[in-house]
Amino acid sequence: MGGLFSTLNKKSLPEIAIDLEKAPSPAEEPIFNQFRSTVLEPSISIFEQFSKYKDGQEFAALALSNPSEETKGNAWDAILPNIYLQMEVFDFAKKVSDQFIKLINVVMTKTANNSFDVFSEMPAITKCFIDCFDIILRFDEIKLTLPKLLNDLAFFRRNVQNYNDESQFDDLLDKSNSSTIFWAASTPMLNDAITTLQTTYQANSPDHEKLLVLIGSVSDIATMLLTRSQHTNPTQDMLCLRCIVGATLIYDHINSQGAFLTKSNFHVKEAMEAVVNFSPKQNNLINAVKYSSKHLGDATSDPKIKQLFQ
Repeated sequence: MGGLFSTLNKKSLPEIAIDLEKAPSPAEEPIFNQFRSTVLEPSISIFEQFSKYKDGQEFAALALSNPSEETKGNAWDAILPNIYLQMEVFDFAKKVSDQFIKLINVVMTKTANNSFDVFSEMPAITKCFIDCFDIILRFDEIKLTLPKLLNDLAFFRRNVQNYNDESQFDDLLDKSNSSTIFWAASTPMLNDAITTLQTTYQANSPDHEKLLVLIGSVSDIATMLLTRSQHTNPTQDMLCLRCIVGATLIYDHINSQGAFLTKSNFHVKEAMEAVVNFSPKQNNLINAVKYSSKHLGDATSDPKIKQLFQ
């Protein structure tokens, strides 16, 4: 991974001058513009709609307790727009995972040259990585507030044949079936990213080791930016916090030994201290580590890190 290794296996966090607001260089523009048009710009509308999601289970309950054409129709009319939104979000999640893979491939190609340090020489691409983790965590935070979302999906499937005389909902039904596993997860976008990475970069392959280096490096960069910011940029602080948590969780799932080893390949203890000690307290992110990690409770995990989450 060439210069990428310069951020790892050191006793202290990297010291790299990175301006996340810097305009992309000509070399970065193609991938940056694609990421912006495919993920970053659409995410604004997606998050606005998804954060306002209101389930239709009040109407569904009324249709069940007092069945009539009117109550059933009202429930259908309330829930159908939610299903369209669910499928829009589902499609968007796939685009996020696809763009994540493209970013990784760009970095792996660039860092084949041992003299190239992607973080200092391609800050716009670094920002794309941070944005990816930020979007994944923000999306899953919203999903956790919607316990009845799956009930809307179940209602749609049970009742769609009553409204599908001209097969106008066939495609929507097929897509809803494809989305079942995605929506069943408590953290669907994180899970989708993990699954995509595990499929693309098989364990024990050279590229899998490079992937671990990259994910750990991104966490180190975000930790460095957060700890030296002195809270002068709240927006960037939150980006870095979500990046740290997202990168650590993904690393924890794709590495057979997890992310929390005493001698981890990145500065995970400093990263977790930065998350836990951040003020104001970010309980959603702390809970994400506690409940979405795979190896935090392992006997081989650093007891000092475990203590942070007790």
